[in-house]
Order: sequence, then structure tokens, then C-alpha cells
Amino acid sequence: MVAVLDSHGVRRTVLVGHSMGAFVACLAAVRHPDRVSGLLLVDGGYGLPVPPETDIEAVLGPAMARLRMTFEDPDHYRRFWRGHPAFEGRWNTWTDHYVLRDLAGEPPAMRSACDEEAVRTDGAQVLADPDALEAIHRLPCPARLLWTARGLMDESPGLYTPERLAGLPEDLATVELPDDNHYSPLFSPTAALVAEHVTDLVRAAEEGRAEG
Repeated sequence: MVAVLDSHGVRRTVLVGHSMGAFVACLAAVRHPDRVSGLLLVDGGYGLPVPPETDIEAVLGPAMARLRMTFEDPDHYRRFWRGHPAFEGRWNTWTDHYVLRDLAGEPPAMRSACDEEAVRTDGAQVLADPDALEAIHRLPCPARLLWTARGLMDESPGLYTPERLAGLPEDLATVELPDDNHYSPLFSPTAALVAEHVTDLVRAAEEGRAEG
């Protein structure tokens, strides 16, 4: 993450992370506090207890299974995602871009651009790595967590509930997204709300620098 900031000449900024990206954002803030002025975490960043030896495939379901699949063409890949419970009834232009960005290769053997081994490694860290799980408790900057009422398969409840979030630091603001599942804040009308929170955090960071 810091290498990305360096490549764009960004000295200090607000980071936004969704799902596993929220854990990445928390770790970046803890390890490089001089580079991160605020955090917006979207349905991630806060680890919950899981049974020992829990496999990331059991958590991600069809999203993980697709990594071993091939698809004849983009329409075939669209149909796969349209059948996913979290996307049913939520398809729009943004969803289409979101899904097709993940597709690589040439017909008739296209596949997800994600690397299965990397996903398993990263997933194991999100589920059990002490540094990843503790980072949210040691944040050096203002942070907000937007959490969805429904989960990866559009089930209720989702990953977080008010009871599950009771262990968060008191100064970390939380906002429920009652009409969303784990995926949908990226492409539903809620995306505008996510942008508003980013703007608020940027403004607060700028005001803090001005006062300093």
C-alpha cells in the first residue's frame, strides 16, 4: 500500500478498504502512521472468532470456487455472477464493470484474474494472523466502519451485528448499512454514502493539519 502511495507521490491520505482490503488498510495505518490520516473500513477490518482450521473456501463459497473455473466469454461470466445471491436483483452498469474487471484471458477459456494460492494465504491471515486481527485496536488515526446487515450470500445477519461489534474501540464510529450485503456497497446507491464518508474524513484531516 505504501509502495502505491509512493508511486503516485502521495505523502499522506485517507485509505478506504473493503472486506480484506479493510484489514490491509488497518495494518498500513498501524505500520506507517505518518502516511495515513484516516480510514474508512467497509464491512471488514474487524476479525471475529472462527473455529480452528477454518478454510477460506468455507467463508467465501462460490466466489472462491470460481478461481478453478473457466468461462467461454464475458457473458458466461456475467451469468455466473448474476446467479450469485448477493447480486440477484442488484445488477447495473457498475456491477457489470466490477465483475468484468476480474476477468482475464481469452475466449473460450477465460478465468478470474485472482490467484487461488494468494487468496488462501491472505485469507488465512485475515482469519488467524495476530497482527491483522489486532490492527483495528491500535489505529493511530480517525476511523469509521460501515457494516452491512446482510452477508456474502445475502444472508441475514451478515458478518457483523451490534453485538459482535461490541468489542471495538469506543472511538471507532460504526454505521449500519441496512439495505446492503457484503458486496453491494461498491455498486449500489450506497456507494454515494461511502463517498460522503471519505469526503468527511479528508476534510477532517485537512482541518487538523490547518490547526496544527
